[in-house]
Amino acid sequence: MKEIYLDEKQIEEVVIKYLDNHTYNYALMIDGSWGTGKTFFVKNDLIPLIKKNKKESDPKNKILYVSLYGIESCEEISRLLYVELRHQVISKKDSAIKKWIGSGAKVVADVFKESKGIDFEKITETMWDGLLFKNTIMIFDDLERCSCNIIDVLGYINNFVEHDSVKVLLIANEQEINTATHLDNNPLEFLVCLQKNIDFLGENNGNEKNNSITISELNERVGKLFKRNQSYERIKEKVVGETIKYKPNFCNKLVELINKYVDDEKIKELLLKKIDAFERISWQYNHYNLRTFLFFISKYSELKSHFSNHMDILEEILDYTYYVCIMVKSGYKLPSWGTTLNGKISIFDNNGESVLGFKFIDEFVKYGKINKKEVNEVVSQYIAYEKEREEYKNDPINVLENWYLMEDKEVEKHLEKMYENLKNEQYICSMYPRILKYYFDLSSIGFKKDYIDESINIMKKNIIDLKWTKLLKNRFFSKSENDNEREYEEKIEYLNQLIKKNQMEEKDFHLNCMLCNELTWGKEFYDYVLKYENDAVEDIEFINKIDIDKLINIINRSNSKNIDLFRIALCKMYKYSNIDELYMDDYENLYLLYKSLDENGNYGITKKCNIRWLKKSLKDIILSLDKERFNTEE
Repeated sequence: MKEIYLDEKQIEEVVIKYLDNHTYNYALMIDGSWGTGKTFFVKNDLIPLIKKNKKESDPKNKILYVSLYGIESCEEISRLLYVELRHQVISKKDSAIKKWIGSGAKVVADVFKESKGIDFEKITETMWDGLLFKNTIMIFDDLERCSCNIIDVLGYINNFVEHDSVKVLLIANEQEINTATHLDNNPLEFLVCLQKNIDFLGENNGNEKNNSITISELNERVGKLFKRNQSYERIKEKVVGETIKYKPNFCNKLVELINKYVDDEKIKELLLKKIDAFERISWQYNHYNLRTFLFFISKYSELKSHFSNHMDILEEILDYTYYVCIMVKSGYKLPSWGTTLNGKISIFDNNGESVLGFKFIDEFVKYGKINKKEVNEVVSQYIAYEKEREEYKNDPINVLENWYLMEDKEVEKHLEKMYENLKNEQYICSMYPRILKYYFDLSSIGFKKDYIDESINIMKKNIIDLKWTKLLKNRFFSKSENDNEREYEEKIEYLNQLIKKNQMEEKDFHLNCMLCNELTWGKEFYDYVLKYENDAVEDIEFINKIDIDKLINIINRSNSKNIDLFRIALCKMYKYSNIDELYMDDYENLYLLYKSLDENGNYGITKKCNIRWLKKSLKDIILSLDKERFNTEE
């Protein structure tokens, strides 16, 4: 069975040839993904074309369109066909019937289904010639969405194809048919598939299999063992003579949707300008769904009212809004947020391009929630942030990267400006190595050297005033061996010693302050470790800095939650394999704490558990520090 990928015009040509071909009887399937506009194409383009090409000599030729969405039995399909036939015959005489029956065919079919006084078979037997299926063209849409057995449906349709020579078009998303769960799986078959001794992979590698399986794995096993897909393929081969793949021109469809559904000329102009970007994003996520694009148009148009004061930003967020719509409709997890403007703004990479995203767009697309005041605040902050970032690009610390392309006077001007900015505290401490790099590099080739000592004095003052900052990294100097480099490293080390002194003083003060609040002391220890754990290796003691008697007393009076958080904090702080080199001075206090805790004290059950777990963790830490000493003391 051949498989072809065609656009709308090519499909129209194939369908017309199929309708004119009377050599042998078969159905024609048009296969395409959900949301690509198959139904719209069939109703608005294909059916009008078929009517236009009907032969005048065959006036009885009728087109019966039936959606199988939610159909539960083949009898229900018969009712819908009957209603559609009556609609076409009677509506010529009674326009009132035509008006209501077109939109109420399913309702009428349900009436037949539930009415006990109506003998449907007797009605069909006595139908007049106008209601015969001879010379009809049947179009069955939404094949994958029917709720009854697909194999039975295809067998039912085959009666029209094989016995009545009816031309049948099947519209489907075949990928969903092949994975559908409504193929009447017998519960007993599932039980068989749960047996552990069945080798569903067709080979035994001697590996132990996990006894638990997912629902999708269970369905896959049923498919392999009971040949569901094979049954579908066999009946399809009998009924469907040709399957063609519906692949519309995505860009053209987007232009049509924009022109049809967007009234705002400003929005329309922006959307039409970004057609290629939409296709690129859709290609990246393999999501060519027109319903998603309509959903996006609706959301984006609504966003405009919230960006009335910032229309220039409206175009910048266009890509990200479409990106979020695809994520939401595809069921993908939205990206996590960074720290820019308190986690409300981020720049995402989309296929090599930077895409501006706002967190409130996620919430708006997913939940329909938006706060106009928040939008204005965040966008205003972003504009100020961008202005600041643009100014930063022109800062000497960036401009001097290309000093070798400048004339001397220009270099001197930027060196002076960088010094002024440093004095005015416009640089964070992590930039200090980079600043010193410029002064050392450029002084080595003849520029003013006085900036080095003057800058060091300013940096020293700033570090002392800040009380806490991370150690400076030597990341910017060249690896060439020279006296200049050694002097640079000495200056960085000098500044780092100041930082370490500040860290120690800050930590010591903080550690003992944490024991002042009995309600939150455990949480404060935990937060302390999270803040400083990456710098812990710079210390040589931790528990030794704490008033151990005060700690023992607060544990005895504490609740379970604080004890548990304190235990977790200890495990995090003493996580290194070489803690005997780092924290040996802590041994005494740790051992004293371990011996002082009574897991059988007058506590509640949960607190006894937490005391026992804390002692277990303490013992593990102490053994890592000095196992031999611990065993001797015990």
